[in-house]
Amino acid sequence: MKIRKLWILAFTFVFSLAFVRINVSAQDSEELCAAITDTAFSTLELACSDMPDDRACYAHAPVTAAFSADAGEMTFDTPGDTAPLASLDSLQTSGLDLGSEALGIALIRQQVDGVPVTLLLIGEGTIRNVAQPSEDATPTLMGTAPAAGANIRRGPSTAETIVWPLGPNEQVLVTGKLADGTWLRVEIPSRYGGIGWVYAPAITLNGDINSLRTVTRNSPPPVLDSGSFGRWQALALETTSSDAPCVLAPQSGLIIQVGDPSQAATFEINGATLIVRGTAFLQAIKGEAMTIIALEGETELSSQETTETVQMGFKSSVSLDDIGQVDGPPLLASVASRDDLRAIPLNALPRPVSLVPDIPSID
Repeated sequence: MKIRKLWILAFTFVFSLAFVRINVSAQDSEELCAAITDTAFSTLELACSDMPDDRACYAHAPVTAAFSADAGEMTFDTPGDTAPLASLDSLQTSGLDLGSEALGIALIRQQVDGVPVTLLLIGEGTIRNVAQPSEDATPTLMGTAPAAGANIRRGPSTAETIVWPLGPNEQVLVTGKLADGTWLRVEIPSRYGGIGWVYAPAITLNGDINSLRTVTRNSPPPVLDSGSFGRWQALALETTSSDAPCVLAPQSGLIIQVGDPSQAATFEINGATLIVRGTAFLQAIKGEAMTIIALEGETELSSQETTETVQMGFKSSVSLDDIGQVDGPPLLASVASRDDLRAIPLNALPRPVSLVPDIPSID
């Protein structure tokens, strides 16, 4: 009996040592995981904060980029390296790895139909441009009227008739400029459309006026194909899900944030149409589904002539075939769970987003 007790005590002691070792190891892993994550997002802020629009930034290793054949020599292998979206075909990032202390993060800033948008690819994922825009499409900018409004005239002169008054802060699509830059050709924002002219100093442009074509009153109308998507507006996305190795490690996925929640940016992703107003988090697994969580505002998800509006804190999904294309309508939106929202790096975005207070997020 005494010997048996000694064996039990010995076994308990050995088991206790093993349990302590496991706990210490788990604690060390959590601390290392948190340190890697903190370093990665600190590097993102330092490396990419000053990047202009329509470029991609290498935020934290590892990131792999593929460029178009005519891009020339590009350097994109160190945090802080940037590349123009016009030359970029795809980005691939890798998930958090404790052994190599890696966590791939890539940042994209772009203008989508005049709306500033940020895309943040985190962890194990690939994003690829699949847009085939028309070579004849007219370059455009968005113009915003001041608080006092502005007038659209029939021609480029104050002597011309006013055909449409722009309200306070109303936006208008700009399709050209006079040679001296004094007047801008615009699309009249009425149900009937048409071409008009605005005095250039009367509105604020969201880009360089020199990117517009020089036109006259007698120039051919602009080529505007609203049914097509511009470069990096039609995307193929593939990620993993629930691969975070520790509590505060970010899940792999893509975050899309528009510059202002009142604005909207339209994308085609894996064959589905998304209209994002605010901030959304996406994961896409071939042969399974693409899931969209609205972190702020709302996101409209459309597929197979069905549209589902996903409000903040809700999620929806659409099935994907084996090559990653949608093959069904979106599901009815449901409340996103605590696990769905866990450790999404909300504070790494240009505009931090607040969710339920007790859900962990990465600062």
